[in-house]
Amino acid sequence: MTHQHNFTVLVVDDEYIYRDELVLACEGAGFRVREATDFDEALQRLTQETFGAAVVDLMLPPGYNREGLDICVRLKEREIPFVVVTNRAEREVLAEVAKLEPLAIFSKLGLSVVDLVGLLKRAKDESHV
Repeated sequence: MTHQHNFTVLVVDDEYIYRDELVLACEGAGFRVREATDFDEALQRLTQETFGAAVVDLMLPPGYNREGLDICVRLKEREIPFVVVTNRAEREVLAEVAKLEPLAIFSKLGLSVVDLVGLLKRAKDESHV
């Protein structure tokens, strides 16, 4: 296995079952992973650590409204590639996310961790880390 520990992935999801699946997939691919369970924790990690990529759930506490989108905006501003995962989101929010050019937008129900890991590996290769 190629070790990719110098490339850290931020996984942001409030639902343990999905977050754990994402973390295990990323760690299994050799990535270093940091977790955040809500908007505030994700924001804190983004200001204190450096990330090569992120996986973000759109529906995050505390408001389950625009918090995930706000994280995506901050990732775009920092030029951090990201993948969006969601069970539900309003069409307007998905349109706004698409304008931020995520690597992909996945439904949690149809999430392929193989595809996700492939996208993260490509992001790592393109970053030359």
